Amino acid sequence: MKWQTKRQYYDSYFRVSYNVRDINFPMEIDTLLCKNEALRLKNRVMYHDHLLAIGAANVDVEMQQFDLVSQHLLLLDPRSMQRMVDEFKINILQSDIWIDDEDCIFKLADVPEDQVLFELDKTLTAIVQVNVLPQELIGYRQVWIDFSQCQQILSVPDLDRYRSRLAS
Repeated sequence: MKWQTKRQYYDSYFRVSYNVRDINFPMEIDTLLCKNEALRLKNRVMYHDHLLAIGAANVDVEMQQFDLVSQHLLLLDPRSMQRMVDEFKINILQSDIWIDDEDCIFKLADVPEDQVLFELDKTLTAIVQVNVLPQELIGYRQVWIDFSQCQQILSVPDLDRYRSRLAS
């Protein structure tokens, strides 16, 4: 689904689900949806053009961040997701878009164990950028994971080896 279509779906779904006339999405919802699609499709030009079209500040910085995430993005099946959670001792993930969207990309968050509930509570009513426990995603058919925040544990060559190991 194209990000523009997804935006329309989000508008109608959340308006009906929450029985409100207007949904107050974060201002950057279009950018979040476009970036998500561009990352999954590895379409750097799509995201760059969107940033230029909206007159975004710091396009170069945004594109550097896009490139970093793009290099560290993995699509995991449930078995691989469980292995990743166990191996890296992941205790919280943060969504880029709505957590029930099958295209959602989750980034790893390094949260002290005694802060996990606090971090979950902070985004309890959010629609995007929601903190979740990894166990909530184990049953998903597939999960996009952004490892870019974990460069100190997992370099790009390590990630390539990890990809190969997961594939076997």
